[in-house]
Amino acid sequence: MPDILINSTRKLNAYSTWQNLVNESIVRAAVIIYLIDNRVAPNKIRQSVIDEMSVGFYWTPELVKCLQYYTQHRDKYSSIESYYTEIAGFFNNYANSCSAKVDAIFLH
Repeated sequence: MPDILINSTRKLNAYSTWQNLVNESIVRAAVIIYLIDNRVAPNKIRQSVIDEMSVGFYWTPELVKCLQYYTQHRDKYSSIESYYTEIAGFFNNYANSCSAKVDAIFLH
């Protein structure tokens, strides 16, 4: 995971490695999916997502979508480990998107 994402979130939440941060991100997104799958009220789900984002897990909405894709394609991905390359790609794309947004402020 690129430095732009890990440094601030690791400091806020005391995760020692990027792998721990990715795994914690997966757990937090999985909780949101659980809430969705169990038909929790949308306002409570929305608040859960906001809560995650407020503690530095800004990518939670997009990661939820990424993991929903995994659950819909279990025939292709037999385990979360087999999907980990896709998750790593998700984080790389997210970081690149953030970098592009930061770089865009310097364009005239």
